[in-house]
Amino acid sequence: MRGTFEVDGGRRRRARITAAVGLVLAVGCLLSLCAVTTCSSMFGGGGGDHYWTHGCVTPDETTLAMVGDEVALIDLASGASRTRYPRYLDDVVCFPNGEIVGLSRAEALWLATKARTTRRGARDVVAPVGDRRILVTWRPTGRHGGGSRRDIYSGPLELNVETVDGVSAPVTRVEPDQVAGAGTGPISLFRTQIAGVLPTGEVLVAAGFEPSIRRASVTDWQDGRARALHRVTVGSGAIVAASGALGPAESQCLLDGFPLTRRSALGANGSSLIVACPASEGSMTLLRLTLPSGVGQVLATIDGRESSALSLSADGSLAAVATVAVGGQSGKLSVVEIETGRLLWQSEPMPGSIYVARFLSDGTLVLATSEQVVQRRDARTGAMRWAVSAAP
Repeated sequence: MRGTFEVDGGRRRRARITAAVGLVLAVGCLLSLCAVTTCSSMFGGGGGDHYWTHGCVTPDETTLAMVGDEVALIDLASGASRTRYPRYLDDVVCFPNGEIVGLSRAEALWLATKARTTRRGARDVVAPVGDRRILVTWRPTGRHGGGSRRDIYSGPLELNVETVDGVSAPVTRVEPDQVAGAGTGPISLFRTQIAGVLPTGEVLVAAGFEPSIRRASVTDWQDGRARALHRVTVGSGAIVAASGALGPAESQCLLDGFPLTRRSALGANGSSLIVACPASEGSMTLLRLTLPSGVGQVLATIDGRESSALSLSADGSLAAVATVAVGGQSGKLSVVEIETGRLLWQSEPMPGSIYVARFLSDGTLVLATSEQVVQRRDARTGAMRWAVSAAP
């Protein structure tokens, strides 16, 4: 579910080639008499054509872990690289016990020690749900690693909890006949999006049939069908309504965009959902859905084609929204005050997509891009604490 966006699709297709030749290029660089600015960076070595697609921050806020076609563990006090080596991984999880585990389809890799175990089943990561336990998802009838949004997010949704030592819990399926009020229709039009994990441990899922018209406008979503948010208990399979019927704009926002796990965050106690919604070409709206009513309120309008990351501050007063430019070659970070909808600050355009935007407990936030730019800034003012880059 937290898969790479279309804007980086070409880079992801080069992943295995890049990983295979990365070390050769690095050695060649050391053997040549090139300038320091070409062969190294503030991270120490690497850079060049490497890229990142996923990241996480350890619970003690000391380390940023990034993966893509290489592994990087970055000291959040200074921005210095603690560990860096070429390795292609699909995702990374920072567990409550401090372990940092990278995940490919076939195995789990402890990034600090390089110990590894075999994974059972190539499922997509949603979130950690305990020490060495991750919530994972799959769509048996969908396409993975490519295709249109309709292909990827249509059909029955499967959820289960996997431990990184290979043990998997029973699968819970979300299908139309299990969702009250969903009605009937072609399974290819049944859409689900995971919004997050509630404090109760239940998974918040938006579900419903989409309009039969491709590239539907908001008026096409006003077709009389019921769409809503639901609480899903993994294991028992219980599915109960978490909201009233969603309006057409809310339905389109939740079900028709890129993964909600990239562009939404739950408010305190799961009483609201903050989500970034494509509004028009080149702009997005920041929406607050109140639960359980499901009524949406537009907080702000932000530049960008899609959102690549969204997070809330610990007190829920600020939202950090990373957006991708229309051309897909750069990203920006915007920080919005939730109660007023005021844009506090916006970063300069950065190369690549911003895949990590995380508030820290000391009033700062850290961001990291696919092109290996990492910054730590004051959360309210945007003032730079430090910035490092591995880009050539």
